[in-house]
Amino acid sequence: MKKHMKLVWEYYRGSVPSLLIIMIIMTFAIYTFVNVLGINNYIGYAKKVYMSSSLENALYYIPAKNDDYYMLSAEEQQAQDAIVKKQLLAIDGVEGLCVNRVLTGLFQDKFVNFILYDEEMISRFKLDMSSGEWISPAFTDECVVGGSMFENTEIGESVVCTLGNGTLTVTAAGKMAYPAYIPQMLGGDSADRLFKCYDNVIMMYDSSFLREQLNSLGVYVTEYENYFVLLESDISDANRNAVTELLNNTGRYYTYDDIIENTNEVNSYRVKTKLPFPLYAFIISTVAAFSLSLLMTEKKLEEYSIYYIVGCSKKKSICIIATALLIITAVPCLLNILNILVDPYMFRTDDGRIYKDNCYIDSSMIIPILIYMSGMIILTVVVALFTYIKKSPMEIRRRTE
Repeated sequence: MKKHMKLVWEYYRGSVPSLLIIMIIMTFAIYTFVNVLGINNYIGYAKKVYMSSSLENALYYIPAKNDDYYMLSAEEQQAQDAIVKKQLLAIDGVEGLCVNRVLTGLFQDKFVNFILYDEEMISRFKLDMSSGEWISPAFTDECVVGGSMFENTEIGESVVCTLGNGTLTVTAAGKMAYPAYIPQMLGGDSADRLFKCYDNVIMMYDSSFLREQLNSLGVYVTEYENYFVLLESDISDANRNAVTELLNNTGRYYTYDDIIENTNEVNSYRVKTKLPFPLYAFIISTVAAFSLSLLMTEKKLEEYSIYYIVGCSKKKSICIIATALLIITAVPCLLNILNILVDPYMFRTDDGRIYKDNCYIDSSMIIPILIYMSGMIILTVVVALFTYIKKSPMEIRRRTE
């Protein structure tokens, strides 16, 4: 085996710099290509979550803000926003509001996002679970956890978090499955702007019991000003017009179809702008690797004829060439497969949050890499070996002497 690998290394002699450049380019090309696909997956996943949330009769509302509004304190802003919400709920045919409520705490000295769900949010934005159960209105101190920070947390285990001027102890009743995109509703007019992959998160039912706990700790809950206005399917035209008029007077809104259309446009734009460069690098590195393999094989024909004369069989020579060519393509592909297996838990900030946003990478991307690797290995090895096999060692010696 040691002798075999030494002969493989000899196969690379004289071509190492160009070989390394091609392998680096190929590794980078596959990496960027996977990330572009990850962005596309993210948009598709967000769209899927949005379409499964029963929001066909909902309007996504973004209030208009001016300088006077931002001069107000957070409490005053919420009081002003509450007036619009009260007016909306007073209109017949308005079923309710989907509002995001969040706060930040510490778990094991790292930041963790708390998201409080009411019954409207629970029913419409149910996430996939890897174990345990989804949030229920029957919850008191139970919660659903997600992210690498809670990877080893067992169902039924207590989770102690630092909040405000004390600690809050909750019980893990469920664990979210990756990627668990949660509605963030910070703005935007497409599905990919409405959902975010919170790495470390604790989700709880927004109960009166929990509110009492938070008040005793002096914790302030942030209620986002953007939200979904849920309309009943049989709302009258007059009442629907009253809702849209109120929303237009205080901000702007998007219908379900608007968001789907905008999402499709965003996806099309990103594919057109992000895909060409990695695709170009991918094609160039593939052609370069293929060409270099053929040139290296042609260059080594004389050397392998000598191996044959001193006792190295043609079958052994073919194994050496095949191993050498396999490594050229396999190393960049295997490095990217390794990246996929550890992503998204590889790129993190110091507080444990994901460094790469709006990118959904999972193990399904390993399949096209393996197909590409297999195809490249088969193609380069077959063509290179055909170049070697079609000439006998003695013919090669006579030609080069």
